[in-house]
Amino acid sequence: MTTEPFEDVDADDLGRENLKTWFVFLSDRYEESGTPMANRMAGYSYGYASAMIDAGRRDLAAPKINWLMAESEAFKDHPGYPSRPDIALKNGSSPAH
Repeated sequence: MTTEPFEDVDADDLGRENLKTWFVFLSDRYEESGTPMANRMAGYSYGYASAMIDAGRRDLAAPKINWLMAESEAFKDHPGYPSRPDIALKNGSSPAH
């Protein structure tokens, strides 16, 4: 993984549409590469993040959003690779790991 994940991503700043964009991109790449278990994991992450956003628990959605973006990094040379959003970090925290 070359992209550093963010701690305390504000899921509001990422937005549901961006969450869907990252999921669709990653799911399509996993489908193309014939990795159904990885595709299933992407689906679980997307579903969990969506549910946590709906429940008002953006703090719990953030790690799954980070996972989708980090996993997508493996396909960064694909022409459909989404650009990383300008994510506001809570409490002035900095990128970690």
